[in-house]
Amino acid sequence: MVARSGPPHGGQNWRTFVGNHGAELWACDFLTQYTATFAVAYVFVITEISSRCIVHANVTASPTLAWVKQQMREATAWADRAFQQRQFTMRRFLCELVRRKTKLFAESAGQPLV
Repeated sequence: MVARSGPPHGGQNWRTFVGNHGAELWACDFLTQYTATFAVAYVFVITEISSRCIVHANVTASPTLAWVKQQMREATAWADRAFQQRQFTMRRFLCELVRRKTKLFAESAGQPLV
């Protein structure tokens, strides 16, 4: 039998498909993590395929179908890119503010505040 070298039936391969539609594709998975008391915590993570950014994550002790549906609702409620960009900008601003305040506090340690 002769091996085929291209995509089946002349269509696009997976890499091309992800390149074309990766921004619209999400992947989700359950992970398990043991707590300090050896209880099992279930972590539900949703990532965007093209950027590999985490869209949503949450933890529960006992996942149910209703809980998973709620997580999907929460993830898709904030799927607006402009909103996410504004959130990212605000986060960067707050991180920079905290960094500057921490640096200022460290430089003025031991000096009286006026």
